[in-house]
Amino acid sequence: MHVKARPILGCVVTLTGVALLCFVGLRATVRGCFWWNCAPSRQFTVLDPSLPISLFPKGSIQSPLHQPSELSGAQAAAVSTVHWNEGAGLAVYNVDRFNTDARARKRFSALVGMADFPLEANPDLLHSVADDFVTGCGYTEWGANACMAYARYEEFVLTFVAYIDRDMTIERFRRIAVTIDGAMTQLMTEP
Repeated sequence: MHVKARPILGCVVTLTGVALLCFVGLRATVRGCFWWNCAPSRQFTVLDPSLPISLFPKGSIQSPLHQPSELSGAQAAAVSTVHWNEGAGLAVYNVDRFNTDARARKRFSALVGMADFPLEANPDLLHSVADDFVTGCGYTEWGANACMAYARYEEFVLTFVAYIDRDMTIERFRRIAVTIDGAMTQLMTEP
């Protein structure tokens, strides 16, 4: 009995096509992106752009960057809190990495839209590689005076929020924001 090669070749091509579609679909479901729009691999993680405790008021207590229990839509996330003045002062630093640049842009826009007070582009960042970087200070819905910095570096979104008091001045907050930008600029430009 002679089997024709065409039907077998057709079955092989069809099965290969179906397998490829399943693989691409699975990748999109698991990773949330395709090859052409996925964030590139990096030589650093969300745990790397940490803040030195020396930037904060004397006697501050800092939790190191660690992974939070919830990622809020990010592929990877890290958070650090700093307390000073016997716990009366508080700063929170978040580093989020998203699967795509588009998801990071969406998260950044949402954060800016939810801010309690107007945020403006930061003029202190002369050598930044940030795609977006805004800061602002004012009173929160809880009546506290605070400053916020939101930044986006391709697929990364960083936030830094600090209550302003006699120990955490606006000038100290700005120095920390510039330090955050310098650290991310260095990480993003390293080969």
